Order: sequence, then C-alpha cells, then structure tokens
Amino acid sequence: MGSLFLYLLRELFPGNKFQFKSDGDVYTLVIDKPRVEDSGKYTLDLGGVQSTAFLTVEPPDPNFKFVRNLQRYIDGYLKEDVSLECQVNSHKAIVHWYHGDTQAEESEHYTIGKDMMGICRLTIQRPVRFRKKLKPMNHTEKDKIIMEVETDYPDAEVKWFKGDEEIKPDGKHVKIMSEGRKHQLVIKSAKLVDAGEFTAKSNSDSTSAPLNVSYLNKYIKGLGDVEGVEREKVVLEVELADHTAPCSWFFGEKMIEPNERIEIKNLGGGKHQLIINSAELEDEGDYFCKSGRLESQGHLTVIKGESKPKIKFDGPVVGPVSKPLTFEVPYKVSGKKQTEMQAKLFRNGKPLSSKDVEIVIKDKVVQYKIKKPSRDQTGDYEIKLSNGQGEETKKVFINMQGGWDLVGETTPDTLTYKCEDLIPKRKYRFRVKAVNKLGESEPGMSKAEILAKDPWDEPGKPGNVELTDWDKDHADLKWTKPESDGGAPITGYVIEFKVGRSLASYHCRHLRA
Repeated sequence: MGSLFLYLLRELFPGNKFQFKSDGDVYTLVIDKPRVEDSGKYTLDLGGVQSTAFLTVEPPDPNFKFVRNLQRYIDGYLKEDVSLECQVNSHKAIVHWYHGDTQAEESEHYTIGKDMMGICRLTIQRPVRFRKKLKPMNHTEKDKIIMEVETDYPDAEVKWFKGDEEIKPDGKHVKIMSEGRKHQLVIKSAKLVDAGEFTAKSNSDSTSAPLNVSYLNKYIKGLGDVEGVEREKVVLEVELADHTAPCSWFFGEKMIEPNERIEIKNLGGGKHQLIINSAELEDEGDYFCKSGRLESQGHLTVIKGESKPKIKFDGPVVGPVSKPLTFEVPYKVSGKKQTEMQAKLFRNGKPLSSKDVEIVIKDKVVQYKIKKPSRDQTGDYEIKLSNGQGEETKKVFINMQGGWDLVGETTPDTLTYKCEDLIPKRKYRFRVKAVNKLGESEPGMSKAEILAKDPWDEPGKPGNVELTDWDKDHADLKWTKPESDGGAPITGYVIEFKVGRSLASYHCRHLRA
C-alpha cells in the first residue's frame, strides 16, 4: 500500500530535511533541524485512510546578558531614597535582585521595575512615618468628609484603603489630594454606604480609624398645635427620618420624665409619642421634641371638661290630672361634654319607672311627663341629674289638681259661706251643689274666677325724692305724692337710709300723713 505524508495538505518529499521510514505497520516522518515555521498540521495518507498530528516547534532559549552592570559603589543619604540601575539586552529577561544572599522582593521598602529598554531599577525607599494620624469620625448623610494625615517627609506616597480594598478616586464622589506633608481623602457628599474602617498607608507605616455615617435626620412629621380635653388622653407624636435616633420631650424648658400619668413611647420606624393620660388644665402650654440638633415645637390647648349638672329649678309644679303632666327642668353643664347625662324622678326614695314617667334630655332642659297623674300622687318629689363627673338633686313639690276640693257644708237654710285659708295671688273658681236623701244635684258654677287678694293694692312709689339741705348731723328731704294710692288713703311714709355702699339699710322714721 502506498504511503503519502502531507504538511498543511501539501505533499512532502524525502530529502535532506524530511526522511520517511516504515517498519511493518509503523510509518515514521523524520524532520531534520525543525524550525518554528515548521509548526503545523501533518497528515499520513494510506490509500485514502488518513491520520493527523499537530507539531509545535518552540523557539530556542534566548541568550540574555547584562549590557550595563551595577555601579560598584553608590553614595546615598540617610533616610533618603537610593536607586540602583543596570541594563540587560532584552526586556524579556527575568532579573532578580539580591541583598547579600537574600532575594529582594517588591515591598514597602523596595520598588523594583524594568522598562522596554531592558533598564532594571531597584529603589530603596526611605521609611515614611505618619506625624498626624486618622481619628474616629462621626458624620451625617450629605456631609463633606475630609480625612487627613501628615507624613514626616514631604511628597511621600500615601495610599488609602477602605477595609482591604484600595480606594481609587473618581473625581466626583471621592478625591485624593497631597500637598507637601499633608495627604487628604475627601468624600464630597457622604452616603450611608461610605461608613467603614479607613486606612492610610505609607511604605513603612499605617493609620486607621472608623467612619460612622448617620441618617440625615429630619422630622417627617413634627409637632403641631393640639387640642385636648380635661381628664381625657392626649397624644403628641413625631416621626423622624432616622429610625435609630433617640428623642427627648420638654414642657417649656423642663425635660419630661415618665410617671403614672405620662408615658413616653418609641413605636419604631422613627415614630415617637408623648402620652398624657387624664389631661389637666395645667398641662396646657408649649411642648418640644428634641433629637440631636433637631427640634420640633407644638402648643397644647386643654379645654375644660364637663362639670356635673347644676339644676336651675325650684318648682313647684302644678297641673291637672285630666291629661299628662309635663314640666321642664332647666340645667347647666359647663365645659366640653364628655359623658351622657342621666335624669331620674324619685318619690319616697324610689325612682319612677318609664311606665310612669317619660324623660327627655334636651340641650338645656330635661322634660318630664307624668303619664297618668292623679290627686293621690301629689307630694314631694326629687329630681336627680347626673353625668360622669357627679350628680345633683333637687326637691320639688308636684301638685296634681284633680278637679274640685270640698271646702265646707251648710244647713238647708244657710245660703252663704265664708271660704278661708285661700293662698294669696292664686285664682279660684267655686261651685255649689244641693243635697237630699237621693244624692247631689248638678253643681251651680260661679260666673268667673277670682284672684285671692285684698280689694286694694299697695300705693305707687313717691316721686321726685330730693335732698334740699344737709350738714354734719342732718339732711333735709322732700318728695311728691304717689300717682296712685292703691284704692285706700295713704296713711304715712317710711324714711330709711344706708351708710355708704353698705348692703344694710336702716329705718329712720315713720311719718304719718
């Protein structure tokens, strides 16, 4: 079977460079002195059956050598940088530096470099110490933060780190500035995520300090003017943007401490409450909530709560039994209404039921309606009004007039009667019935009501009372007669005096007309 060797699909021929060998089923291609350009795909073709291999020829190792040696002697100054230089024939050469038998590695003490010209440089750096170190910092969101260190030598290299990560300035949020011995890390507008451990490093020293960034606290909801009612609960509430910020409460300039009547609560989420249980009139005034440098002020007005009812009614109550007896009892409750008022009517120490009396409480009066009055219900009653603050009672006489009262009887021959013990200023009507063995007749009625009073009235008041003369021990008066004598001749005059603004008056003399 014929064999064929191919290179990149190009047939190869035996010669000085390529030799073909076969031993049974083993076929060998020999390449004499291969070069890098001989790399590629090689194929053995045996009657259409192919086997492929890839050859990679590496270039020979370069011959690196120094073309410029280190100076044998170099002078330097204490605590100053010193640089050593040499040059190799290729920048690809790998160069190691040694101090005695110890290899020098890139570090804070050594700076090692090599350029494209093959110039190798080792700089022995002076040790840089921090004269001014970082201190712990507390800032608020959006603050401008300046971290500053100071080295013992000007123009030293200082690197900044947050945690283990080196800080790269972006020119917008973070800047790194150096001038002489001063080195600054500037955060233009602090964010919460900027908090952490910051470190400044030189070649031989470091300084670290924490940065704490707090919420930019403000009152989302501040105190306003609040109106409360005496004896009721009053709640003052604020809401802070910083959910972790504490706050203190003040009444005027005095700090408020919790007690059995006053509660101070942190509800979480920035919400804080001052709760005044059972407010008093003395609680009225200005209140302050302070959180750090923040302050919110509000005014609490405490309205007087309701008083117990005061009954403004003396009676008596008079009414017929022919229809329900209705009367109204005026009352007064000062302050703001807080509880419902109750009203009852008592007789003999027991309250009348709703079956006997209907009670309607209105704004300023209580209306009582005795549904079925009768003469035997006439007597002393007790009115009781009450609310959450107390009660007041008042006795009242209720007269349920049941028609006609028997005042007397006469013999068949006596056709006159004197009715005595009438109540002055009250109106009366009279009737008379005849009686025989079969019973009473229909009554004969008086034509009109009469008013129980004297036939005559009191005289009118004297007019034009004047002082005509006076001295240290006397005064002369004169006056004119009343316009009316009341139907009876005037029998005299009574003269009285009062000293200064005294409430007492004194009888001076009774003059007969």
